Amino acid sequence: MTLIPFPHTDNIHTGTAQPEPWVLAGPFRAWLGHLVSATGLPWRVIALAAGVSTRTAGRILRGETRKIRACDGQALLAARPADLLALGVTPTPAGSTTERARHLVDAGVPPSRLADVVGLTDRQVAAILDGRTQTVSVLTALAFVALLEVRDATLCTTAAGARAAA
Repeated sequence: MTLIPFPHTDNIHTGTAQPEPWVLAGPFRAWLGHLVSATGLPWRVIALAAGVSTRTAGRILRGETRKIRACDGQALLAARPADLLALGVTPTPAGSTTERARHLVDAGVPPSRLADVVGLTDRQVAAILDGRTQTVSVLTALAFVALLEVRDATLCTTAAGARAAA
């Protein structure tokens, strides 16, 4: 990996005034595309699982950036298809997933649509919404995080458009 230090960039992770290393985004675009193809998972879920912001991952995939922070590149490279798929059977408490699912339903997303998008049955989503589910897989939890990000972004865009039209 070729490190390209950008001058005058504070390292927000360590709080130091050292230049943060940057790398070319192309190889990571290819790797992220490979992860999507190899796992069948949405790129947003992969980014969240790797600890990379979905904004950064989206910009990488769309070719909107030539360089990314080295720590983001390293996080993406550390993500392996088998490890990502194993998150589908790794349990995590369902509490925050229940809150996210309820928020989405309150925002107008039908539970059946949640089931379709997240890859669950209607009964599984109903159990999450009712709080009867104590654990969900890490992938399910991440899928709800990603869905809420997209839904919130859509709501914000729609609200901004409505204000501009008024």
